[in-house]
Amino acid sequence: MRKIRRPGPLPDVRVVRAECSGCGSSHSLIPSFLAPRSPYPQQVREEAVQHVAYGQSLNSLSASLGVPRVTIQRWVRDRRLREPRVVAAVRALLAHLNEELHGDLEELVARAGRALRFDPLCNLLASQVNVLLGLAQTLGCLLPGVLLL
Repeated sequence: MRKIRRPGPLPDVRVVRAECSGCGSSHSLIPSFLAPRSPYPQQVREEAVQHVAYGQSLNSLSASLGVPRVTIQRWVRDRRLREPRVVAAVRALLAHLNEELHGDLEELVARAGRALRFDPLCNLLASQVNVLLGLAQTLGCLLPGVLLL
């Protein structure tokens, strides 16, 4: 069972492990609202990064979310390091679809979703990016080595 850290009641989540028949290694199958090796739901991570981008102080955000300041700093740093490659991958998908390539990550993801008639059931940016980049890989237009959000 994975303990989830989040304001308000949220049940623990059972993380299923599966063995790969090809390589014999074991893999965790986690729900899309969780990040690998993190007790915090993706929604909390995305909210924290957005609030920092909008100018909220790390100290007040840490207190309101109940997340250590250094953890929020790491989330912001990780997003800043990964975002250029993710943007490039989403732009590659948009180019493949003959769509406009301008805008920030949120705009690009929304445009790609509309072009593909992708109606996400989840409003988390990371989940939408993962679905779109999975599709881009299927279409053969994903840049190698892209790390997802």
